[in-house]
Amino acid sequence: MIKISTIIPVYNAEKYIARCLDSILNQPMDELEIICVDDGSTDSSLKILRDYESRFSNVHVLTQKNQYAGVARNNGLKIAQGEYVHFVDADDYLYDNVYPKIYEFAKSLDADFVKARASIFDESTGKDVFSYFTISLLGVDKNIFGKIISIDDCPNELITTNVALWSGIIRRQFVIENSIYSSDLRCMNDRSFYYSLIIKSTKISFIDLYLVHYQTNNLQSLGGAKGNYFDNVLKSYNLLKQITKYCSDDIKKKILIHNFGDTVKAFSCLINDAQKTKFKSDIVDFFVNFDWSDISIKSKLNKNEIKKLLSTNNDIVESVNVLLFQNEIMPLNKNLSELPDTLKNYKMVYLYGAGKNSKIILPWLKNKGIVPTGILVSSLTGNPTEIQDIKVMLYDSKQILNDKSNTAIFISTDSTNVLYIYKNLKKLNYKNIFYIKDGDYKSIELNSDKVK
Repeated sequence: MIKISTIIPVYNAEKYIARCLDSILNQPMDELEIICVDDGSTDSSLKILRDYESRFSNVHVLTQKNQYAGVARNNGLKIAQGEYVHFVDADDYLYDNVYPKIYEFAKSLDADFVKARASIFDESTGKDVFSYFTISLLGVDKNIFGKIISIDDCPNELITTNVALWSGIIRRQFVIENSIYSSDLRCMNDRSFYYSLIIKSTKISFIDLYLVHYQTNNLQSLGGAKGNYFDNVLKSYNLLKQITKYCSDDIKKKILIHNFGDTVKAFSCLINDAQKTKFKSDIVDFFVNFDWSDISIKSKLNKNEIKKLLSTNNDIVESVNVLLFQNEIMPLNKNLSELPDTLKNYKMVYLYGAGKNSKIILPWLKNKGIVPTGILVSSLTGNPTEIQDIKVMLYDSKQILNDKSNTAIFISTDSTNVLYIYKNLKKLNYKNIFYIKDGDYKSIELNSDKVK
């Protein structure tokens, strides 16, 4: 009996596929099959796959015209024989000796889905990073690991973690019986699969085990393609609306609110004017037809007003920021809505970070009567000299060190950098530090003492 079927979509992965296959073949498990689905590669990927297929009887190769990873996974699933399936990306690779552990864990709990930790392998540095909350499951309560749970038991842990299919093993028969398949989108094709899975299963568990090295800074990776296929991000959200139709209202709203936030944050993928122009009409249609009640918001704007706001300037991303923040129809956390009144108590207010979050929050603060004194960064290299007429400066400039008691610093970077920045600021004896919680600019924690 095959215990695990590993299914790998492969597209132009000649640089990585051997590493991926070797990491699977080296697992101490005989009852294992590997199904590689070449998605119309134009490099030597298929040749490498055929070589492995000729040398290993448990390696099977399928080919298809370029239809993307979701279709490749579905085709691999059709011929899989394993009790559990594991979907792996061709540029990622497994930790040693993990398949026997995760399989025995799943069997002992009779689990439909076991989700594991993963590390981020940064190709540019050659090092693994373990500080990403959703990838490494750092936000999951330790008491939940090793227990059978469902979305009704632990909605926040299951809804807000990463949706990557490579992060765990899934009982194949459960997937088939419940008709759960990946979408045919170019990217974001695992989102609908993941939520269908956690909605339908009542036998889910987290395992305290690092399973996969998830690669970043691979220019060929699908994860880096969102800007070129941004309509897929919007279509993926709309698929979720269909999937959550039959959920309880509470679970539906939790899923849609979280993914609406993720969808808005994905606008940072639109990094050039060509991309913004290409998808402008898709973005306008998405917001004009958006049902704000899905995310517990009563928008005071009608469709014509929304359409007008999205045409306020040539930059569609800036227009979306105006729509969501300056008109306060983004689902803002109560603490964040109170932030301007808190900051008014200080003589000087600085934002820390010159990235997308500051560019989003800055016009909202200005609209509330807060004009930051400056924008702080750890290095001037690669950063602009000013953002929206606010000067960018080093965080340890003498100019801001003199009056700490009357100075507030709002860290507007993502959660992966907050602890590092916070410690540096505390070394300089700053006391009034505010920050974004869990990398989500909708939710801010005003008690800086909780960052440790």
